[in-house]
Amino acid sequence: MKDKQEILFKAFREGKSVRAISRDTGFHRATVRKYINKYNEEKRKLIKGDITSEEEFISDIVEKPKYDSSTRKRKKVTPEMIAEISYCLEENRKKRSRGEQMKSTDISEYLISKGYEISYSTVCLLVNNLTDHNAETFNLHSRLL
Repeated sequence: MKDKQEILFKAFREGKSVRAISRDTGFHRATVRKYINKYNEEKRKLIKGDITSEEEFISDIVEKPKYDSSTRKRKKVTPEMIAEISYCLEENRKKRSRGEQMKSTDISEYLISKGYEISYSTVCLLVNNLTDHNAETFNLHSRLL
């Protein structure tokens, strides 16, 4: 059963609460609430006659959600952060023979101590992108900003 249909089935057939549905399906409560509200809105339109056919009503229930993440940009990553990570990685190259390299956790802690707001997962992503020898790293700045 598709996710949206499962949520609506649990809400209207089983009479479960938003919180219970969220717990069962793993979707955020706001998403569950959005699907239920959208269904109720479309149902009201069908009853009022704003929707001409039941097929339109049903197609809205079964269609996948539309997300446009193509225009999203990273908000917290700044060129200064990238420069700091690049500096740490360059220092790692110099210290490689002595075994004194900084790990991603060390780089993350270093950036936080410098006052940057950045998560460990973002640091890992940036480190992986900057150390990927197959990627064209000169294009990294335009991809990350």
